[in-house]
Amino acid sequence: MFNIGDTVMYRNEGVCKLAEITEKNFSGKAAKYYVLRPIYKETARVYVPVDNELLVSKMKKILSSEEIEAVLIKLSKTDSVWIADADERKQYYSDIKSSSDRAKILGAVIEIKKRQIPADKNAKKPHIFDLSFMRENEKIICEEFALALGIKPSEVWDYIEKRLGK
Repeated sequence: MFNIGDTVMYRNEGVCKLAEITEKNFSGKAAKYYVLRPIYKETARVYVPVDNELLVSKMKKILSSEEIEAVLIKLSKTDSVWIADADERKQYYSDIKSSSDRAKILGAVIEIKKRQIPADKNAKKPHIFDLSFMRENEKIICEEFALALGIKPSEVWDYIEKRLGK
C-alpha cells in the first residue's frame, strides 16, 4: 500500500509523487485510484487503479542515495553482459525491466551506450530495440538518481561514470 506523499517510479512515467487517492468513474464504475504527478512533467497526471495488482506492482519506491551507491558498487564488481542473440537480448531486457533490478538495467544501458560507437568498425551496432530500451531507461535512471542524490538529471551520467571509474 502506498501513501499520499510517497515518491515512486512508475513505468515509463519516471519519478512521480503520489498526490492523492481518489474515487473516479472512468468506465461507468466508480473505483479508487492513486493519482500520480510526474516530477518532471508537472501538468501530467497518471491514474492507477488501487485494486489493479498488475499496475500497482509497477509502482516502485525510489532508491535512497545509499541504495544507489550499493547499485554502483555491485555494478563495478560485475562483468558487463551482452547477449549476442537479438531475441534473447529482447527477452533479457523485458525480464530485467519487470524485476526493477536497477544494477542490471543500468548495466544494460551502459553496455548499449558502449556499442553505439564501437571501437571495431566491423562490430555490429545496437538494434533499434536496444536504443529504445536505452533511451527509455536512461531517462528513468537520470530522474531517479537525480532526485535521490540531490543533483540535476543532466549531471547523473557524469556522476555514474566517476563512480564506476570510466
